[in-house]
Amino acid sequence: MSNEIEFWDHKDENGFLSNFYESKVFIGGRYWKTTEHYYQAMKHEGTDLYDQIWDQPTPKAAKAMARSVACSWTDRQKVKVMREAIKAKFTQNPLLRFALLGTGNARLVEASPTDSFWGYGKAGDGVNMMGLLLMELRAELASKA
Repeated sequence: MSNEIEFWDHKDENGFLSNFYESKVFIGGRYWKTTEHYYQAMKHEGTDLYDQIWDQPTPKAAKAMARSVACSWTDRQKVKVMREAIKAKFTQNPLLRFALLGTGNARLVEASPTDSFWGYGKAGDGVNMMGLLLMELRAELASKA
């Protein structure tokens, strides 16, 4: 295994790491189709848009609907919600937990060509927050194994 694992498209080999990967999670008293649905809906918690985002057929549609109305989240708020979402995904789905642990000590990199916060962005020098959160969770799960 190489020292780095890139992911982005949920249909690719490492797509299970993507928030667009279909894996039901139970958070906040309801089942969500994907962690992307949950994350996007939380931007509009307490509004009618929250339920509409939950009901979208795909994570892409959920994201588009959420982006139709401005959100003023700080990076700290984004990270808090995403941490909750991926923890649910990888603790509630044993096969995904096994797959995440199977990445060993590899550096996980969201290979987004556009998002320089969650991924590595256009210039390849982004924050890679998604990868960082997944590696953090992997270490937490490994310590309990």
